[in-house]
Amino acid sequence: MAEIDRIIHAPARLRIMSALMALQPGTQLDFRTLGRTLDVAITSRGRTRFEEHVEALREICRVPNSPNL
Repeated sequence: MAEIDRIIHAPARLRIMSALMALQPGTQLDFRTLGRTLDVAITSRGRTRFEEHVEALREICRVPNSPNL
């Protein structure tokens, strides 16, 4: 069973990661779009950790895999 990532699971970080995951790999999103003054980008490791975290949430909720996440 996949495990919840405690770093990603923090509410603010989960929202940021969700927004970044919606972008194409390599695309950056500055905080004006995300919130103001925060310049963030998702790394390949961060993308993988987020995907693993979502999988753990799916297992908990028993939600089938969605092609959108």
